[in-house]
Amino acid sequence: MSETFGLDLQKGAQLCRTEMYGDWYRDPWEWAEITWAKEEPSKIPITDLVSKTGEGIVARFTPEFSPLHVPKSLLGIRPAVVMTPDAHLLYLASIAAVAPKLHANLPEWVFGWRIRDTQFITRNADEWRSYLSVLEQHQQGEWALKTDITSFFASIDADRAETHLLDKLGKSAPATIAVSILRAHDALSSFSGLPQRSYGSAIIANSLLQPVDDLIAHSIASGRIPRAVRWMDDIHIHGAEGELFALNVELHQRMRQLGLELNASKSGLLPAAELADEFELEKVEEIETPQQLIADVSGLGYVSYDTSQILGLEERILADPQSWSRHVVRLVLRGLRENYEFDSVQQWLEIAPKLPHHADLIGRYLRDAVHFPFGDLSSGLVGEWLNEYLSGPWSTLSWVKAQAALTFDSSGDSSSSIKGRLIEWLEHSSDLQLVAIAIQRLGSMEPSLVRDITRARVDAVTSPLMLRNFALGLMAANEESRFVMSILQRDPRNLLLLKMIDSRGYRALKVANDFDQTRSDQ
Repeated sequence: MSETFGLDLQKGAQLCRTEMYGDWYRDPWEWAEITWAKEEPSKIPITDLVSKTGEGIVARFTPEFSPLHVPKSLLGIRPAVVMTPDAHLLYLASIAAVAPKLHANLPEWVFGWRIRDTQFITRNADEWRSYLSVLEQHQQGEWALKTDITSFFASIDADRAETHLLDKLGKSAPATIAVSILRAHDALSSFSGLPQRSYGSAIIANSLLQPVDDLIAHSIASGRIPRAVRWMDDIHIHGAEGELFALNVELHQRMRQLGLELNASKSGLLPAAELADEFELEKVEEIETPQQLIADVSGLGYVSYDTSQILGLEERILADPQSWSRHVVRLVLRGLRENYEFDSVQQWLEIAPKLPHHADLIGRYLRDAVHFPFGDLSSGLVGEWLNEYLSGPWSTLSWVKAQAALTFDSSGDSSSSIKGRLIEWLEHSSDLQLVAIAIQRLGSMEPSLVRDITRARVDAVTSPLMLRNFALGLMAANEESRFVMSILQRDPRNLLLLKMIDSRGYRALKVANDFDQTRSDQ
């Protein structure tokens, strides 16, 4: 690879890898071709991935965007997509190369998905801590305005984003490649704006809000307000109550100039001390479980861990599950798993259907509860619960179905009804997530069945992402290499995976530990 067209392929691959952690779509094989691209960037076939047109250098192949509808609350749904790996790498490699220029004038009080003093994107964990520390600062009697933007990424006009990039960057390859991918995304009938949960989109979005930042920065410089912070589209401004009221009117006007709307239902004017209290639990990164010495009849005693804080929060969540943030629920469920506290598992089974936005967290909690040798929860009981749940209306979203199915790994303990549902997904589903978990689980339990079903179905499939799932599932099911490679060769958007296999040899890929603990070391 001699020509990179101004892209930063290694940083782009690194950003792709970063996006995998906590990603809405959990790839069983952790996008192995992206890891390969990060580790061996000189072998990326960049000239095969882009082409030169009258509009400049663009992505050679039209990206596929597989729809992904992710719950953000009981009734709220995020419109997301899974992007083909070639387009994903090109998009982030383009934006990684130009992020310093896009963020050259980004105020210090803007946090997350940004460039600061270095030439690479800051760690969001560090940004979040700094953001919370600023929110804590307030003077006696000070007020706070909090607001955010309605459907921010989806509401960004693609033409406006294109003009913004070309104005800032000219017709450079990073700009025209990113624009070609954004145009393809905007052409979808059910999606608009920028692809969600993407570092590339977030970096662009931060830059697009410059007119809003200008208004706030001028208000600070003139002494009208003492401070402000912005975390993407979440804006918090401190000051006198009346000035904040007036500034809110101006923010509405400025947003509308950008084709955006502030979310009135999430806006508020409140004492700054109350705002700081709202974020108190968000600052917690781990719930403490201090050691304690327990005396026993031998007189020697033993060390135990005090889990009262975790159990206290668990009790509060179970009493009012809809009122807790994802951050707090994640901390509690992780603490319960790490300390083998599964006494309330029956209550979690009861409330799980009405917590679709926590389905991934609850699924992993239930998986560990089933495997806990001293617990009361059997795989048969959970199998009955899961089958009823998957058959009912509460699991309407495919994302919820896929996360709930993670409750069972490929150890072979799943009930016949659950296995039957996996077979149904593999035979008939067009959803990427359902096919991914079905082919991975069944490939471990009944490889011959996977080979038979996939051979019967694969010729009718045209999606490169689905072909990728079939190929990698068949590799694990010991299918002959010639057939697997022919599946990948059907679509050039799987070129990165083909190059990786050519470089590292044909062998089944390691499964992510979080996806299937029984297969991660194989």
